[in-house]
Amino acid sequence: MKILFQNYSNNLSTEPQYLHLALREAGAESHIWSPNQGSVYDVFDTVKPDVFVAHYATLSNDIFSYLNEHRNVGLVLNVTGLENDEPTLSSVCDKIKSSNINCKFLFSNNVFCTKTSHNGLPIKTLYPAADIFNGSVPQEPSLELAVISDEFSELVENHVGKSDVYHLLYIGGEKEYGDFDIGVSLSALSQLYKGYKHFDIIGKNLFNSQLFFDACLNCNSLSFPTSDEDSKQFSKFLEKVFDCNTSDDGNDIFYQVKKQIKSKHTPFHRAWTLAKHLKNEQWMKSLTTIKDKVSDVLGDL
Repeated sequence: MKILFQNYSNNLSTEPQYLHLALREAGAESHIWSPNQGSVYDVFDTVKPDVFVAHYATLSNDIFSYLNEHRNVGLVLNVTGLENDEPTLSSVCDKIKSSNINCKFLFSNNVFCTKTSHNGLPIKTLYPAADIFNGSVPQEPSLELAVISDEFSELVENHVGKSDVYHLLYIGGEKEYGDFDIGVSLSALSQLYKGYKHFDIIGKNLFNSQLFFDACLNCNSLSFPTSDEDSKQFSKFLEKVFDCNTSDDGNDIFYQVKKQIKSKHTPFHRAWTLAKHLKNEQWMKSLTTIKDKVSDVLGDL
């Protein structure tokens, strides 16, 4: 089986890159493609994939046309963010069906997604992972505090008002970041994690994203200041994804989660889940061998 990933990475996700690399490490014939690397038809005709993994927000008319003409290629589509947006999710599903596309399944990174199908198309859940291929740069921490958020909210303003020295980092999608010191992406953050003694991450949904997994694995110390309402959702997130005692203090939870990320939430674990949904036992077998050893390889990171 050949698999082709559309490179739909953004500031908050490197999912297609780390899934591609994990599958390659396991011996799978995996390819990744960005629109600036060639036309849809050229890439598909060259790779001849059996499965194409893409994101709903970056599908083009050319992709729909090709998949309509080549029903032997199965589509796997990331629909994260559409779970509770019935009109838009329905319109995506309707276009897939009206284009007569062979859609294997849809999937969401949202750990709270409860949908199992929509308009006859199955929906799977694929949690974010810590991108160990984009590892942090070892260094002695020389800076005190970094506060990272996707918006300059009242909670952010009040929080930074309690600190004399800090850097305010913006990880939203817009290029204009106003009151923030600098805009960053997950790739850029890998160069910064170890340079700060402490990271604070503030954002309504940021704990339900790859940023949480990356930061927990790489930061020297980490906390997630939340509002009372968001605190309940954060606790539910920890209880659902991690086997840890949420009554412990922040540092204890941080170390519990960090340990479990290395043993359960790496690209190899997510690639194994993808392989399971694709019913590819050969990939699953190869990935099992790797994922069972990755925690030891990561060591004291």
